[in-house]
Amino acid sequence: MKWLYVTIGLLTTCVCLVGWIYLRDRDTNWRPPEHQLARADASTALTVLSDADCRSDCAIELLGRTQPHRWLVRLTVCR
Repeated sequence: MKWLYVTIGLLTTCVCLVGWIYLRDRDTNWRPPEHQLARADASTALTVLSDADCRSDCAIELLGRTQPHRWLVRLTVCR
């Protein structure tokens, strides 16, 4: 009976390991590129920061990557 439990434990461990590897390495092409996500976040921040009269004076400029998943963005808000 001891070997039955060992076998079940090993099979469960193998299934969990395969599932974790699948979730880690699955295709993520359905997500937009990171620079588009950064631009959308900057646009949202600009909308929140600026008043309703911000027409052509407000601007967003992506300056580049500082770290993985981190972007440096310049927001220009004229009041």
